[in-house]
Amino acid sequence: MVDDFFESHVTEEDIRTMLALIGLPLEEPEDRADAAASVSVRDFVRSDTKSMRRFFLRLLEEDPSKRSRHSRMAWLNAPTHSQGKRQWVLENIQKRVALLTKLPETVVHRAMELQVVHYNYGDKANHNDDDNSDSKGGGHYTAHFDSLSRSSQPCCHITKRIPPCRPCRMATVLYSLSDVTNGGHTAFPLATMMTNGDGTCSSSNNHTAQSVEAWRMSSASRESSYCADNGPGLRISPQLGQAILWYNHDIEHFSDAAAQDSDDSSSALTLALLGELDRSTLHAGCPSSSSSPPSSTEQSQEEEVPLPWNAPGKWIANHWIEASDVLGEDAEHYANMIRNL
Repeated sequence: MVDDFFESHVTEEDIRTMLALIGLPLEEPEDRADAAASVSVRDFVRSDTKSMRRFFLRLLEEDPSKRSRHSRMAWLNAPTHSQGKRQWVLENIQKRVALLTKLPETVVHRAMELQVVHYNYGDKANHNDDDNSDSKGGGHYTAHFDSLSRSSQPCCHITKRIPPCRPCRMATVLYSLSDVTNGGHTAFPLATMMTNGDGTCSSSNNHTAQSVEAWRMSSASRESSYCADNGPGLRISPQLGQAILWYNHDIEHFSDAAAQDSDDSSSALTLALLGELDRSTLHAGCPSSSSSPPSSTEQSQEEEVPLPWNAPGKWIANHWIEASDVLGEDAEHYANMIRNL
């Protein structure tokens, strides 16, 4: 049952209402003001989990904004729009990303499709009565990673998205397609910014899986905390035409063993693979309350209901560049794709 609602975004009030409904006693802390109320394992095991499940199903049906991600999205692919201005726009974006990241255009062009996302206003009063979004709360996406750490599962771009697989997204480029006057930040709650000697900024990757899990269990992981004006970490306000680039992994460098064994040491090649997940890239899309119409003329769809291009709210696009952490896997993958063209 827990897995079914892993993507829910409920409040403390929702939890207390559910516990009262099924008669599960809540133990309030007495000695520490900062301690959270709890339920004993013994009481939870004996509880009515079916009623608990029905409560959450009804809650998410009545208010979709309780989901951890409340938005609409569509996918754009350059080959799909093979003619006209749309193809030119998408290809031009890819070329600019290649220049920005200094990656081969082949890698960037074969990245995931461009994901266009629309987040509703936070105030239902800003919508018409016939608005089909069923939104009671603002569109948002709670703190998450774009990629995952190494595991026995292969990368999804290697398996052609056939599960089981895991996202291996080396870099993320997030585009702002609308201005937002209140809220709508991209928040990096675990990012600690450092100023380098050349005046640039970088983020410290000193978070472990255990420290991230501890953070998730604390009150600091609440959206109301990291989306607040004085919230922790880094927050970036959306601006029309803005692009944000970050790398989701460290890069592991090592010398090619075959080249090292040769007599000519100058021929040694430095290879790079996707390294450990940079947990400071944990990020979230905060709710917004007002914005201008988007610059894109594309449409987003959900459940066959078209959404007008000038619908109010926050509009963004995501571009993910993928790479493998297995030696030689990407080279073979891209070679096969070129042969199949």
